[in-house]
Amino acid sequence: MEYINELERGRYVQLIFRDINNPEVRWRFKNGDIDLRLPAHQHLYKKNWTEGVYVLTIMQRLNTMKIIPDSLHSLNPKVEFRLRFHEKKTPSRLRVRKDGWRDTSPGELLPSKALMKPPRMEIIPHYRDWWESRKYTVVMMDLGNYSCPLTCSYVLDVPDVENDSFTTKLHWMVKDIVASPIKTIIEKGSGQTVVPYLPPHPFRGMKYHRYPLFVFEQPSGEWLESRTLAYQQHKEQVLQQQSPPPSATQSTDIKVSPLVSIPNTSSTTLRTYATESSPRKSKYAWDNLDRDKFNIRAWANQMGMKPVGAHLVRCEWDANVPIILESLGIQERAFKKIKSQETHPLDFGRTEAS
Repeated sequence: MEYINELERGRYVQLIFRDINNPEVRWRFKNGDIDLRLPAHQHLYKKNWTEGVYVLTIMQRLNTMKIIPDSLHSLNPKVEFRLRFHEKKTPSRLRVRKDGWRDTSPGELLPSKALMKPPRMEIIPHYRDWWESRKYTVVMMDLGNYSCPLTCSYVLDVPDVENDSFTTKLHWMVKDIVASPIKTIIEKGSGQTVVPYLPPHPFRGMKYHRYPLFVFEQPSGEWLESRTLAYQQHKEQVLQQQSPPPSATQSTDIKVSPLVSIPNTSSTTLRTYATESSPRKSKYAWDNLDRDKFNIRAWANQMGMKPVGAHLVRCEWDANVPIILESLGIQERAFKKIKSQETHPLDFGRTEAS
């Protein structure tokens, strides 16, 4: 099988060398007549994308606004992720689509009214097999803003009044989004909504909020089933190693769960038995996701998700936020920053002298 894959890769490279210097191929690509079914166009598009402005801009925004360390450890973009939000009044320099949908640049500060509806998405993967479609998951979160870039003291956006702290919030999650190099436009209603869209609603008195959107490549269903089965087998082996087998005198008409040994100071070992074992729940599940307790790193590792793309928008409080809060049934709050009482290094000497 590896030998066949090597032959396929060699054939793909030869096709690129054959057409890369063809004047017609170059002219079509330069004038926007791009056919990603051609290996030469795939090579030129991916090269312009990775070495061009888009990847440099998105990575610069993610690193400058500390999206990467606050959410994921690292990100290597493999797909081009474009967003279009609904806004009727837009500056003349922006490209406006039909019905007020316009393109957004990474890190753009948008009004809350433009973020009331879910965005329209476009996912452009870059891989050789253009006829194959892959499934992706899109996650939108409210991460936070940073207070002082010099001291690297970063705070999160969503205030947790009960615990006197800040946290993150899951705003949107859609799975099973099908995309390919020749099918990039994500139609409305495509995919399965796991967490409904929650419009951004930053509170009064706070800085702008960061709302990153990540694209994850989903593993195959067979992979999830095999990993769940391996996890169950490993758990059963651990239980069997920790406890000896049941005695032969035990009644066979009772369903006995794996033994659980209880440490005892005496020479005898105490054991407990359950007549009915509870149904085993899979560790890899999509349901019961809590918006306020969602950890994107743990979730990605748990589900085997591979981050392949990202986008970023920002939003701050404006006159439309109270309307959004009223529609969501959320109590409006206002915050202000309390300055700490700073002491001068010479104050201690002056105190001692006095």
